[in-house]
Amino acid sequence: MLGENISELLWQQRRTQAWLARQCGVTKSHINKIIKGNVNPSLKLLTKISEVLSVSIGDMTDSDLRQPCQK
Repeated sequence: MLGENISELLWQQRRTQAWLARQCGVTKSHINKIIKGNVNPSLKLLTKISEVLSVSIGDMTDSDLRQPCQK
């Protein structure tokens, strides 16, 4: 759910995984693994992601975040 929400937030903000990775100081590959659910971010990285995307950690983990969108 976390990865899907991050992906949705990136889409809503018209941002890329590469952009998020640069803002957070990690590799695009690491962000991709988080989005795919292969790894969990550290609390420090999760906090940084929430700051960069301007949402609370609670909002990022909210199951109601994903709404049907037209990609």
